Amino acid sequence: MWNDFPTEKAIMFTGEQLVAGANALKDLTEEQLAKYDWEQIASDTLAQLPEELQEKIASLRQYATEFDATAYKELIFKAADAKKDTITKLKDLQLVNDNPQATTEEKQQAQIEYNAAVTVEAGLVQQSNEAQQSMQMYALPGAATPAAASPSAARAMASAAVLLTAMCL
Repeated sequence: MWNDFPTEKAIMFTGEQLVAGANALKDLTEEQLAKYDWEQIASDTLAQLPEELQEKIASLRQYATEFDATAYKELIFKAADAKKDTITKLKDLQLVNDNPQATTEEKQQAQIEYNAAVTVEAGLVQQSNEAQQSMQMYALPGAATPAAASPSAARAMASAAVLLTAMCL
């Protein structure tokens, strides 16, 4: 999923980088700033930003939604972990199937474990895709919802949100 995201379009900041890059950020529109979770920026870091940017962020906070970026990030990490587990179970299955001394029970158990891992991964990927489609940090008046946006824009928004969340923790 993340392999399709053009990384050159990603913007991520630590608290220090946010302050250093604030002059560029203050020129962004509210719609552009709404792609990021400003609720997770510490108030002392926010106070170091230019007043114009602080005002835009304060304005955005009026339109904050119930979207939980931390829960979304955890869901993405769980899906990634499930994918790793599926790959591990597949390798185990292949080893058992290639082992001439493996019993039928061992082969069946490896197949069951692999199937279970695939099921868990598929469920988490589906949940993260659904969450990504409905993801919206701020509900600006007159702005299109992420579901109405293009898939690449939704991926960019999701990536930016996760990156910004990760940098703020």
